[in-house]
Order: sequence, then C-alpha cells, then structure tokens
Amino acid sequence: MGYDIEGARKAGYSDDAIAKDIADFNNIDYSAAIKSGHTNDSIIKGLSINRNKEAGANAPGATRGLISVLQGPTLGFADEILGGIGGAYDTLTKGGDYLPNYRANRDYLRGAAEYEQKTNPWTTGITQTMASAPLSFLRLFGAAPQVANTMAAPSVNMLGQGMTAAGTGALFGTVGGAGASTADTLGGVGLDALKGGALSAAIGGGSVPIIRGVGAAGSNIAQRFNPARATTAAQLEIAQALARDREAGGLVGNPVIAAKTTLPTLGDPAVIADVGGASTRSLLDTMATLPGRTKEAASQFIRQRENVGAAPRMIAAAEESMGVQGQRLAPTLEALTIKQSADAAPIYKQLENVSFRADDELVKILAREPGAHKAAEISARRRGEPYIDLSLIKAGDDIPWWALDKVKKTLWSMADSAKEAVTKKPTDPSRDIESIRVALTDKLDRLSPKDAAGNSIYKKARNAFGEPAELKDALTIGEKALSQTESRISDQIKNFSQAELDAFRIGAFESLRQKLGTSLGGRTEIINAYKNPVMAEKLQTIFGSESAYRQFATKMANEERFRLLNATDKGSQTASRLAASDDLGMGAFRDVAGVASGVASGSPVGIGQSLLNLFNRTKMPETTRNELGRILLTGGQEGQNNLRAMMQAGDRIARQRQEAARRAGVFATTPAGAATGAAAYQMVPGIE
Repeated sequence: MGYDIEGARKAGYSDDAIAKDIADFNNIDYSAAIKSGHTNDSIIKGLSINRNKEAGANAPGATRGLISVLQGPTLGFADEILGGIGGAYDTLTKGGDYLPNYRANRDYLRGAAEYEQKTNPWTTGITQTMASAPLSFLRLFGAAPQVANTMAAPSVNMLGQGMTAAGTGALFGTVGGAGASTADTLGGVGLDALKGGALSAAIGGGSVPIIRGVGAAGSNIAQRFNPARATTAAQLEIAQALARDREAGGLVGNPVIAAKTTLPTLGDPAVIADVGGASTRSLLDTMATLPGRTKEAASQFIRQRENVGAAPRMIAAAEESMGVQGQRLAPTLEALTIKQSADAAPIYKQLENVSFRADDELVKILAREPGAHKAAEISARRRGEPYIDLSLIKAGDDIPWWALDKVKKTLWSMADSAKEAVTKKPTDPSRDIESIRVALTDKLDRLSPKDAAGNSIYKKARNAFGEPAELKDALTIGEKALSQTESRISDQIKNFSQAELDAFRIGAFESLRQKLGTSLGGRTEIINAYKNPVMAEKLQTIFGSESAYRQFATKMANEERFRLLNATDKGSQTASRLAASDDLGMGAFRDVAGVASGVASGSPVGIGQSLLNLFNRTKMPETTRNELGRILLTGGQEGQNNLRAMMQAGDRIARQRQEAARRAGVFATTPAGAATGAAAYQMVPGIE
C-alpha cells in the first residue's frame, strides 16, 4: 500500500485519524477492529506494510533470482502472469475471491524481483538481458519510437524514417551515380545517375527497419542494464510530452526551459507533471496503469499532497495574504489589546495636556446627542476619572482631548446598545448615533495636532489602539463575514479604525480557516471563487485589497492545477477493466496464443503479428517506466535538476544528429555509400 506515517504525524494528524484512513483504504471496519481488541498502533503497523512483498523479499535467493530472470523475457510481466496462475490455484484449492489471491501472489513475486534487482543490479541486468535478447529484436517492426528534443519532436515514425533515408540516398546516389558513370554521352551519364539514385533510395529506405530494429534492441538492452540510459530515455519521453503541450497551447520556445521557469512559481508541492498540460499528465497516467512502481508512487504522492497537505497549504496562504501573523481567535482579544496598548502608548503620550478649541461645528455635533454627555459623566465618575460637562461648552472654549474622546467612546457604546439584541443588526437609532460618532471622530481628527507628514496624531493613536469592546465587535463581524453579502460586510466595516480592521480580519481568518480545514467541499468552494463573482467580491472585501486577494487567488489557482493530477489511474470502468486485464497479463496470454496458432497453421504473418503485439505491450522497459514516473513526480530542487538534465540531453542529441548528418555526406560518392550514409543519419544515439 505505502503510507507516509511520519509525514502525516508531522502534518498534525492524530494516530486515531491515521488508523481510520488506513483502515478505510483497505476496506476494513475500523470500529469493529477496535472492538475486537486492536489498537491504533496495531492497525497502523499491520496495514501500512505490504506483508506479501515483504515475504517475497525474504524468499530464498534462488527463488528471487529465478523470478527476476523471468522478468526479462516476459517484459516485466512475470509477476503478473505467475501471480494470475497462483491466484487461480489458491482460489480453487484454498477458496476466497480470485482478485485478493492474485494480488497476494503477484506482490510476493514482485517483492522477490524488486529485492533481487536492488541487491544485485548488475547480475540481474545481465541475466535478464541474456534471457530476453531474442525478444529485443521484435522492435524491428515496433510502433511509435521513443524520441524527444527539448525544442521539438521530429517525425521519426517508420514511414517518416524510410522516406528520409530514401530521399537522402536518392540525392547522394544520383550524384554518386553520375560521378561513377563510365558512359560517354550525356544521356548515358544521366541514366547512370538515375540508376544510382533509385538503387540508393531503395537500399536506404529498405535499411531503416533493420537499423531501427538493431537500435531498438540495443537501447532496450541498455535501458535494462544501465540505469543512466533508462533515466535518459525517460527524460527524452517527458521532454517530448512537454513539447506537445506547448505546441497545443500555441506557444513557442523551448518547452523544458519554460517548465523550469514555471515549476518554482507553483510552490513547493508542485512537480514536473504539474507544469505540462494534457500530454504530460497523460504520460504519468499511462505509467500508472502499466506494471512498475509508478502506480503506487503516484497514489501515495496524490494522497499526501491532496488529503494531508492541501488544507494546511491553503490556510497558510490565507494567513499570509490577510496578514494575521498566525493569530487565532481564542486568545486574540486580550493579546491584541495588550499589544495595541503598548504600540499606541508613545502616540497617546504626544496628546498629553493637549486641548482642542471648540468652534460652532463642534458645539453643534456635541448638542446632537445630549444623552451622551450624561452617560460619559456617569462612566467617568464610576471609573474615578475626571470629567467636564460638555453640555455647557460654547465656541472658543478649550476642551481637553480626553474629554472629547470619552464622548466618542460613549457614542459607540450607545450605538452598539441600540442594535438588535440577538442579531446585532443595525437599527435606525443605532445608525443615527453612529453618524454622530463618525462626525465627531472626523472633527477631532481635523482639530488634532499633526505630525511632520501632516497626519492627525489622534487618528494615528486610534488606529494603533482599539477599545476591547470595539475589538470584540469587530472580531464577531469577521467571524460571520463568509455568511454575509459583500455589501453588508462593506457597510459594517466602512468606519472601522485600523485596529478594528485588524481584529475583523483575525475573526474572518478563523472563519476561513474552518472552511478550508474541515471539508473538501469548503476547499473546492474557495478554489472556485474566481468563477463566482459574488464570492470573489466578498473575499476581496474580507482580504482588504485587490492585491491581497490576488495573492491568495493565485495560490488557489495553483491548487486547482494540482488537482488535475488527482485523476491519475482513475479512468472509466471500461478503462479500469482493460488495465486490470493487462495487469494480469491477459493481453500477453492472447498474444502468446496467437503465436501458437500461427505456428500450428504455418502462418508466418500470424506469428509475426502476435510477436509484434506481445512486444509492443511493454516496448519501454520497466526500468525506464519507473524512472519516467519518478521524474514526473519530482519537484523543488530535484525537479529543477531533472529539467536541467533534460535540456542537456536534448542538446547532446542535437549535436549527435548534426554529426550523423555530416557522416552521411562522407559516403555520397557511391550508391552503396550513399545508402550507408543515409542510414547513418537515422542512427542517432538515444533515438530509435
């Protein structure tokens, strides 16, 4: 199965959650297991290890060696074929369902083969090569070759190679035929030239299947024997897929360089398979359906990135964009009050002994709510603080700033009390009182002393520190923001000070954190916000600016891109049945039966076609398929290194093609030489 237990624990998942997840994955009733005496620890240890593969790895050395050797001539299908036979035998003799019996036998054989490959790579490579050498030549009539260039993928199918070789042979053969002609007339020389061109074209074109078969056999052997060759072949295949994706998008330029530039912009969880398009993802999907390690590696990677890592990544993105600096709701109010009080102290010190001179406008504002004077007086008396009867103030009087600030705070409390008791929705009286508070606050900002930049010191102090009751109200509004309309949110926060906005965003972050952390549906809703203008506008208001929301939305777009890989190895039921049939080796069995039928009937065509089908099922060696999957699932610095290696491989092949073309010209003097040169042009190392 494969499960990153330590990674899940580091991500904050409890053993209880991990055990439940593993049990669900293995179709085991977790509750029943606990009731029967199992513990989380025993479930984790028991189900996270593939016992059958472990048993295979511990099989006798001779058994491991035999199974490993059989992987060669069966093209990696020995474990599936023998596992199918063993599964059928166990079903008949021991009972049970066929599929679990098949998997148990297959995993035992696979564990034995993989252990032998790991511990004795050279011996395994030699023995597999010797056992499968005759089959390697079946690539003689193989289908589409493995080729890629970092710039573009040239046409290299059998017909294209034949036409290229024939054309090159005809050109050089015509020149060589004319040069070697012994005719005395112009017509005779021309006839010899035509003969030379025709002969070279026929020989050059006809030599392609032979040369390609030899090249295919050599590469197939090399990839099994030499891990570096398998890596190179995988790099070229991926580069070809990236080139197809870039061409499909109507883009120009080097696709590998583009991938290398894009990868770091997607963040740490991104891998090479994410930076391409449909062709690159399809390549990973194909590798996951064929025998090899990619299926398990892709499944584990997707599970880890989506089920374990998505919520923490998205929460971190929201935290960064909203600037809440890790502050959580529960301890926030007291801590925020203490922090703001400390930050605001130097600013408030500048207002000590400061008085504002009343004018007609200020007197009229104070007269709009006489009840505020009495309430402020009562509050000050209860606190043992000084108070001035502002109902007696007239234009020209000097008023201490703290007295006016007390009235401003009293107006806030009166407006809050006038709201609906349960829902805290504004009422007409609360709106009237709030308008007086806003007018008074604006007037005090204009009367306040200014700093060197011309900013109101009173406003700076107010932005730095909010009263606990005001902060609590702002926190509550933030908590409910996701369930409100954008216009409702804007109306509630339009008169907030910066201190209140900070508290509002902490509350809003907590609400967003709950949505992102508790359900896949909640994460999907936020990821798809850009498709829903209503949600997008709401989030932009909550985040406070378009730039902050765009920063968050960009990371959500990356998450949407990551999800495209989640469909890997999850096709339709028909595709699943076909994949299961291939995994069991049923297709190979049919092809073997076709070979036997051809022999019985004496039909060389039937023999050849069945052998061709058999080989084409796994024309790419399993070592290369494993490397291809591994590279596609690398990210970060390792992914960058792999992309750099792809570029180097493409450059190397381009130089080899250039040298091969130069060699072709050397043999242009005779028809046979022209044919040889034309063929040499096709024999580019690393390309088949």
